Amino acid sequence: MVAKSARIEVDHRPVPERRYRVIVCGTGGVGTAVLREALRLPWIDVVGVQVYTSAKAGVDAGELVGLPAAGIMTTADPDEIAALDADCVLYCARDFGDWRSNDVLVRLLESGKNVVTSLAYFRAESHTPEVVERLEEACRRGGTSLHATGLNPGYIGERLGVVLTGLSHDVSRIKIEEFYDITPLSSELAHLLGIGLPVSESEKASAAAQLAQLYLEQTIGLICDALGIEIDGIEHSQAQRVAGDPIQADSYAVAEGAVASVTHRWTALVDGRPFLLYETTWFVGKSMQPEHSDVEHHWLLTIEGRPSVRMLLEVNASMESGAANYEGDPTSAGNYAIGIPLVQAITRTCESAPGIIGPPPVGPHWTAARGRSEAVTERTDYAESRP
Repeated sequence: MVAKSARIEVDHRPVPERRYRVIVCGTGGVGTAVLREALRLPWIDVVGVQVYTSAKAGVDAGELVGLPAAGIMTTADPDEIAALDADCVLYCARDFGDWRSNDVLVRLLESGKNVVTSLAYFRAESHTPEVVERLEEACRRGGTSLHATGLNPGYIGERLGVVLTGLSHDVSRIKIEEFYDITPLSSELAHLLGIGLPVSESEKASAAAQLAQLYLEQTIGLICDALGIEIDGIEHSQAQRVAGDPIQADSYAVAEGAVASVTHRWTALVDGRPFLLYETTWFVGKSMQPEHSDVEHHWLLTIEGRPSVRMLLEVNASMESGAANYEGDPTSAGNYAIGIPLVQAITRTCESAPGIIGPPPVGPHWTAARGRSEAVTERTDYAESRP
């Protein structure tokens, strides 16, 4: 019989030991993926669904997302949601970038409902002390917890990126790149991202980048927290590529010479030098797709160190067939990858002590958040002390 490490608790339970009553707020791309999974899993009882348009209100929740009738009618009334008896709210409502969600989350938490969200509450230190105290007080009043998770932020940088540094010494730079083909989006959303516009206008289309920065500043903070690194600041830059030929998207066209790819870069400086680079590239059409992958939505993680490491992460409905969607299901694989971490976080959030819950602890082998410079110094001192 092989002995198990006393420090590792293995948990292979296929389902939690108890059932959870769950509310889903928001039925956009991510919310639809969350709702479909919640209705499918046997340990979840969906007791309420909040929508934000009159067209979606009063509809059976299952039928709304293309599943058999679930017997739960959607509502656009926040009072109805607050009055429901539930263990957890999966909050996937639209983020307007103005923190109006603070009031909503406080109400839900005070009403005795734990909240798991895909909104920008990943790192408490990135909010003002007043906001953190208000959320913590709501958790104390309701005996509840708040946790934010997802794919990016939530997984790509602060988990995969940090773990990859465990393969290297002398880490000098981390680069995380996201590539997203926006061909299926509407012309309105494409223009918000700066796609389909002249270069001068695209450079001014900053709303989407500003919203992205609310999220990426938090994931940058979480990565540096895990590595024990203090950053001097974060700088932002952008670059545009234009279409050499006209490109036809699903519902709009990009003219020759118009912007067909936009890259936003956030650079975290450590000791005055770039250490962590986070890039988001929105592009339209195969002609603008990066050469390293033909999957619409993917990430490239690069660790410069000794040795250097690179990982390509692709998300698809099937890698074998190359299908981007499941048969009969218009929900993208990318939205499932964002939503499933929320569903998986239900148990941990509901069973934790009241308060704001950060990401699960993860780190490289070589440091317990001592910092890159301290780790290098200790290694040098050890080498010098040997006979």
